[in-house]
Amino acid sequence: MKKYKIKSVIMINKEWRDQENGNTYFATKIHCNFGMKSFKTLYNKIQYGYGNQFSCEGKKLIKDNYFGSISDCWTKDSYREINIENCTREDVERWGTQ
Repeated sequence: MKKYKIKSVIMINKEWRDQENGNTYFATKIHCNFGMKSFKTLYNKIQYGYGNQFSCEGKKLIKDNYFGSISDCWTKDSYREINIENCTREDVERWGTQ
């Protein structure tokens, strides 16, 4: 698989809290190099985690699929993280697979 240089990142996370057990789960969709030949959408399937865990896991996934430093995006103002809380379990499960 050819690895392209990372130039832009839009990381959209959906979060669900299991009220019965108090655990938080998330799934993330990551759009890399949007509008470019090397555009690709990466998915982190639903997993346990809270706080900025989605960001850490997303950056690992980007590193596995692209080369270069993700910090290159920060200097170009081409890096966004969006966290959507209070989603349903079904919505979070679907988000990480579409």
